[in-house]
Amino acid sequence: MSDLDEDRDQGALDSPPSKATLGQTPGDENFVQEVEVHAGLSHRNIVQLIGFLEDLDRDKAWIVLSWEPNGNVREFLESGDWEIPERLSLIKDTFLGLNYLHTLQPPIRHGDLKSLNILVDSSYRAVITDFGSARAIKSAMTRAVDREGGVSAGDKSTTDPQVTIVADGDQLTLTGPSWTLRWAAPEVILDEEQSDLPSDIWSAGWVCWEIMTDKIPFSDIYEQYPLMYRVLQAKVPSTREDAQLGQIVSLCSMMTDCWKFDPKGRPSIAQCLNELKWMPSIPPLGGTSGSKVPSAQLLLQMGEVKYSQDLHETAGSLFQQAVDLATGEGDYETAARALECLASVYNAQSKCTEAVDCYTHALDIHTRNGDDQGRANTLDGLGDVYRSQSKHAEAEQSYTQAHGIFIHIGHEEGQANTLRGLGDIYQIQAKYAEAKRSYNRAHDLYALTGDPLGRANTLNGLAEVYRYRFKYSKSIQFYTQAQGIFTRIGDDLGRANTLNGLGAVYQLQSKYTKSKRSYTQAYEIYTRINDDQGQANALEGLGHIQQLQSKYIEARQSYTIAYNIYARLDDEHGRANALYGLGDVHRHQSKYTEAEESYTKAHIAYTCIGDEMGQANTLQGLGEVYRLQSKYTEAERSLTQARDINVSTDNDIGRANALESLGNVYKAQSKLLEAEQAYSQAYDTYTRTGDELGQANTLDGLGDVYQLQSRYTNAIESYTRACDIFTCAGEDQGQANTLVGLAEIYRLQSKYPEAEKACVKSQDIYTRLGDDLGQANVLNKLGDIYHFQSKYAEAESSYRHSHEIFARIGEEEGQANTLEGLGDVCQFQSRDAEAVVAYTRAYHIYASMDDDQGQANMLNGLGHVYRRQSKYADAERTYSQLQDTYARLGDNPGLANALDQLGDIYHLQSKYTEAEQAYINSHQMYALIGDEQGQARTLEGLGDVYQLLSKSTEAQSSYTRARDIYVRIGEEQGQANTMEGLGDVCQLQSKPAEAEQFYTEALDRYARLGDAVGRANVLRSLGHLRRKAHLNLEAAALYIQAQDIYARIGETASEQDASQWLAAVSNEPNPNFLSPET
Repeated sequence: MSDLDEDRDQGALDSPPSKATLGQTPGDENFVQEVEVHAGLSHRNIVQLIGFLEDLDRDKAWIVLSWEPNGNVREFLESGDWEIPERLSLIKDTFLGLNYLHTLQPPIRHGDLKSLNILVDSSYRAVITDFGSARAIKSAMTRAVDREGGVSAGDKSTTDPQVTIVADGDQLTLTGPSWTLRWAAPEVILDEEQSDLPSDIWSAGWVCWEIMTDKIPFSDIYEQYPLMYRVLQAKVPSTREDAQLGQIVSLCSMMTDCWKFDPKGRPSIAQCLNELKWMPSIPPLGGTSGSKVPSAQLLLQMGEVKYSQDLHETAGSLFQQAVDLATGEGDYETAARALECLASVYNAQSKCTEAVDCYTHALDIHTRNGDDQGRANTLDGLGDVYRSQSKHAEAEQSYTQAHGIFIHIGHEEGQANTLRGLGDIYQIQAKYAEAKRSYNRAHDLYALTGDPLGRANTLNGLAEVYRYRFKYSKSIQFYTQAQGIFTRIGDDLGRANTLNGLGAVYQLQSKYTKSKRSYTQAYEIYTRINDDQGQANALEGLGHIQQLQSKYIEARQSYTIAYNIYARLDDEHGRANALYGLGDVHRHQSKYTEAEESYTKAHIAYTCIGDEMGQANTLQGLGEVYRLQSKYTEAERSLTQARDINVSTDNDIGRANALESLGNVYKAQSKLLEAEQAYSQAYDTYTRTGDELGQANTLDGLGDVYQLQSRYTNAIESYTRACDIFTCAGEDQGQANTLVGLAEIYRLQSKYPEAEKACVKSQDIYTRLGDDLGQANVLNKLGDIYHFQSKYAEAESSYRHSHEIFARIGEEEGQANTLEGLGDVCQFQSRDAEAVVAYTRAYHIYASMDDDQGQANMLNGLGHVYRRQSKYADAERTYSQLQDTYARLGDNPGLANALDQLGDIYHLQSKYTEAEQAYINSHQMYALIGDEQGQARTLEGLGDVYQLLSKSTEAQSSYTRARDIYVRIGEEQGQANTMEGLGDVCQLQSKPAEAEQFYTEALDRYARLGDAVGRANVLRSLGHLRRKAHLNLEAAALYIQAQDIYARIGETASEQDASQWLAAVSNEPNPNFLSPET
C-alpha cells in the first residue's frame, strides 16, 4: 500500500469483489507510478489490479484491487491456531510473488514488503499488494539475475525523493517513496543508491519472522533512533531460539542469510525459493481456532516436520493418523503416501519388518492406482530397508527397478535418489568405481533439482568411497561439505553421520584425538535424537580408537554396549562388526582363546547375511591369532581362504591385505623367500590400486625380511621408502613403526647412536599419539639397544618402564617380552637368580597364552643360565623341553639350535655318545634349512667330541669341513675356533709342524677379533706343543702369557690350570734347552 495506507477508506466502494485505496490527486507522481507498475503485473501471488477511479470534482483518485476476504497475513494469523506447514505455505507464496517481480524485465523492487502488505485470498494463498514504493530497475543498473539465481548489486534506475520518517501507531514509516522502518534494510535507512532487489530480500526475511512467530520486527522498540541503531548494527533475533521457528532449521539459516548487512551477501530470490521448496508445507485449511480438524495431507506435512527433527515417535504417530484418516475417507493415494512416510520412520527406528510391511502395502495401492511415481518411490524405500538389513542383492534389485521407472516418467529427483542408494550398495560391496560413478550421477541430478539433503547425502557417500580408497584429504573435504549442508538445513542425523565418517578418517590418519572428538560428538547427537543405530555405530568407532590407543578396557566396554544395541535392533551386520572389534581387542590383549571365539562368531554372522567382505576380514583376524600363537598351518589356511574370497569378489585391497598377512606368517616361520614373494605381490596390488599406505606397510614388511636375510642395505632402503610415504600421508603411526625397523637395522650393524636416535624419535611420535602400546614396544627396543652396548643400567630402566606400561594396559605378551629382556640383562651381569626369576615369569605368561614360541625363547634363556651355573642336569632338562617345543611348532631352525645346545650340554657332562648324536641330528636339520653357519657350528662340536673320543680322523674331517664353511661365509671367529681344533688334533697325532701352523693362524685371528680367551687357550696349547718338544723355556713363557690373560679377564679356573702347567714344566729336566729358532 501507499504511505497513506493507514487512512484508506474501507467504505469507498460497496462492491465486495474489489477494494479501493483512498484517494490521491490524479496527477500525483506516486499515484501514477503505482498504477503504471501494477498495471503490467499478472501472477497468482500478486493482488489483481481491477483499475482506478477518478473524482474530477474533488480532484481525487482511487486504485481498485481484487477483494481478498481473509485480510492481511497478520490479521489472518490472529484468526486461528495455524500449524507450521500452513505458515510455511504462506511464506512460499510470498516468495513466489517476489520471485515474479524480481525476474521481470526490467526487475521490480517492491520496496515495502511486510505482513500488512501481504493478503490471504479465498484459497488461503498469500498475495502481495501495495506497489506504492515499487520501482522498476533498468537493466543497465540492475543487479544481474542469472539462471542460478545469483544477484549482484547495482544502482537504482530512478532517483528517489528525499526519505523522511513519520511515526504512526506501532509503525515508523519512511516516506518519499515509503518504506516501513521496521522492515527496512540498512542500505535503505542509509539512503544508499545501491539499495534495490536485496533490500526486498531483507524485508522478506522479516516476513518469515512475522509469519512463524506472530511478532513484528523489533517488537520491543518504539522509538525511531534506537530502532535505526538496531538495524544499522544488524542486531537481528537469533532465529533458532524461537520454539516454533527453531523447528525448521533450514528456514532459520535462510533468514539469517537474508539479514546479512552487506546486500551482496544476501541470497537471491531464486536461491531462497530453492531452499523453501524442500520445506513441508500445505495451504491453510481455514476454520476458526479450536474448530479445525487436520486433514490427512496436513498430518502428513506435520509428520514431515517432526521427521526432519528426528522425532521419530511423534512423526510416526502423525503418519499413522494420516493413514487412518485417508483410508477412512477413501483417499488411497494419500494413504499410500502416508504409509511410505511411516515406513521411513520404522526404518530409521530399525523396525525393518514393519517398514517392509508398510512399503509393501503402499506398493499394492500404487500398483492398483497405476501410479508409476508412487511405485518407484516405494521400491526406492524398500531398497533402503533391504540395505539396512544387509540384504544387498534385494536392495540393488529394488533400486534398479525404481530407477528404471523414474527414467521412464522423467523424474530426476527419483533418479537421483535411486542412484544414491545404488552407490551405497556398491560401496558396501567394495565396488568403489561403481559407487563413485553412481554418487557422481546422483550429485549432478540433485544439483539440477536443488535438493540440499540429497546433495549432502551424496557428498557423504563420496566421502566414504574416498575414505575406503585411502584418499583421506578428499574424503575430509567431502565430509566437511556435507556437514555444512546438514547443519544449514538442520539435519542432525546427517551431521552425526558425517561426524562418524570424519572420526573414521582421522583414525586412519592416526589423529586419535580428532577422531575421538568426532565420534563423541556423533554419539551425543545420536543420543539426543534417540537414534540407537547411530549410537551403536559411534560406539563401534570409539571402540576402535580406544583399541588403537591400547585402552583395551574402554574398547571392550564400547564394543560390548554397541553389540547389545545391535542385538536389540536385530542388526546382524552390526553384531558381526562388534564381535569382530572384540576379537581385535582380545587379540591385542593376547587373549587368543577369546579372540578366536569372537572372530568365529563374527564369521558365522557374516556368512549368514552373505557378507563376503566380513567373512574375509574375520578369516584374516583368525589368521593373525593363529600366527601370534605360532600355529602357522592354521594361520596360513585362514589367510589363504581370506585371499581367495577377496579374489573371487574382485576386492583387490582385501587380496593385498591377505597377502601382506601371509607374508607375516612366512616371515615368522623363517620362510623368507615365500615372505618376500607375498609382500612383493601385495605391494604390486597396492601400487596398482593407488593405495599408498598399503605400499608403505608392505615395504615395512619387506624391510623385516631383508633384515632377517642380513641384506641391510635393502632393508634400510625399504624402511626409508615406507617412512617417507607415511610422512607424506601424515600417517604418524606408520612412520613410528618404520623408525623402529630402522633402529633394529642400525643395532644389527652396531650403529648404536643411530639406532638410539631412531627409537627416541619413534617414542616421541607414539607419545604424541597417546599410543601406549607403541611407547612400550619402543622402550623395549631401546632396552635391547642399551643391552647390546653393555649399558645394563639404561637397558634395565627401559625394560622396566616398558613392563609398567604393558602391565597398565593389560598387554600380557608385552610384559613377557620385557621380562625376557630383563632376564637377558641379569644373565649378562651374572645375576643368575634374578635372570631365572624373570625368565620363569615370562615362561608362565607365554604358557597361559598358549604361545609356544615365547615358551621356547624362555627355555633357551633358562638353559643358558643353568649351563653357566654348571647346573647341567637342569640345562639338559630345559633343552630337552625346548627340543620338544620346537618339534611341536614345526620350527626347524629352532629345533636345530636346541639339538646343538643339547650336544654342548652332553659334551660338558662327558656324555659323548649322546653329544655326538645330538650334533649329527642338529647338523642334518641345519643342512635341511640351508643354514651354513649352523652346519659349521655342529661340525665344530662334533670335532670336539671326536677329539675327546680319540677319533682323530673324524675330528680332523669335522673341523676341516667346518673351517671351509666359515671361510666361505666370512666368519672369522669360527675359522679361529676350527684352526685351534685342528691344531689340537695334529698335536694328538704327533704332527707338531701342522699343529704349530694351525695354532699360529688361530692366534692371529683371535688377536684380530680381540678374543682374549681364544688367545689364552691357543697360547696354552702352544705351551703344550713346546713342552712335548722339550723346549721348556719357551713352554714356560707361553704358559706365563696364557696365565696373565686368564688373570686379567677373570678366568680363574683356566688361570690355575696354566699355573699348574707352568709349575710342571719348571720341574722338568733341560729347562733351558731352546729351539734353533730361539
